[in-house]
Amino acid sequence: MNILIVSLTKFFGGGETFIVSHLSKIQNQNFYYCVSSEKLVDKLDKVKCFYVDGNRKENLAYIRKKIKDFNIDIIILNGGRSLFYANQLKKCCKVIGIRHTLNNYTKIYYRPLYLLLQNLSYLFMDKVVHVSKASQNEQFFARKKALTIYNGSEPKKITRGKYKKNNFVYIGRLTYDKGVNALINVFNKLKKNGYDYKLTLVGNGEIDESYPHEANVVFKGFQTELEKYYLNADYFISLTSQENCSLSVIDALSYGIPVVTTPVGGNPELVKDGYDGYIVKQNEEAVYNLIVGTISKNTAKDYVKLSKNCLSHYEENFNIVNQRDKYKELFESL
Repeated sequence: MNILIVSLTKFFGGGETFIVSHLSKIQNQNFYYCVSSEKLVDKLDKVKCFYVDGNRKENLAYIRKKIKDFNIDIIILNGGRSLFYANQLKKCCKVIGIRHTLNNYTKIYYRPLYLLLQNLSYLFMDKVVHVSKASQNEQFFARKKALTIYNGSEPKKITRGKYKKNNFVYIGRLTYDKGVNALINVFNKLKKNGYDYKLTLVGNGEIDESYPHEANVVFKGFQTELEKYYLNADYFISLTSQENCSLSVIDALSYGIPVVTTPVGGNPELVKDGYDGYIVKQNEEAVYNLIVGTISKNTAKDYVKLSKNCLSHYEENFNIVNQRDKYKELFESL
């Protein structure tokens, strides 16, 4: 089966990581790619990957040509702008749309129109894949075409160190919408009040070491090898204001690391409060009280139970081997 994946996002984010980690590794499928992220091009088969950076008319002409040249059976529109190409490509082959973000990612005054246009595009797709139930609930046209397939993570060989309960890690974009400023403020307060908690920040963005922080907050910058940061952590923490299906959270679960995060988007589907982590309001006082009032009182036995629940929840819902099989079944059903 010949499948063309179209991704028109210029940066390399979760949707682009998804192509590399999920789709490109599905066996017995012949994938081609039209993408607008140069970093994504570097991570894919150069012979079958084509860089597109034109206007809508130019991109459509180029994509149609590739559909004809390679006798494409299915085209996958991988979120973002690419979803709006469905009505122009429907007659060429089968169309699958994959939605990676929620409507709250767009500017507030654009949201009603953007959501309407996105839903109209679903009418021209054969299937619409959402990576969370929260996302699927925003689809109100062609609902029979919708299904949820969560993001996944590779199974890990876990060799974690001794539980110290004071090491927290955040891995992702260092931005205000991800709540990184609130995270730093909480750990600053913990340090000033005499608590021994460490926060490691892995990633880059608009917030950097110039942001006021105490010695217990450590910036590691952008990293490609992340395993050591997960293995050195007792908890993964993210105070994001918007999320659909976080790959970093799923990675943490796959290592058996309990997660502290906010009740936005798909987060409550990934983290069950008190089972494999904690759901907390994006409020500095609430996060501070959770750490001091609940997490600080966890015994080693309590932590082992949380960790085992992480692994169980991961294996049941987010093992990437199973997720790839679900996509393979979807392709074969069209």
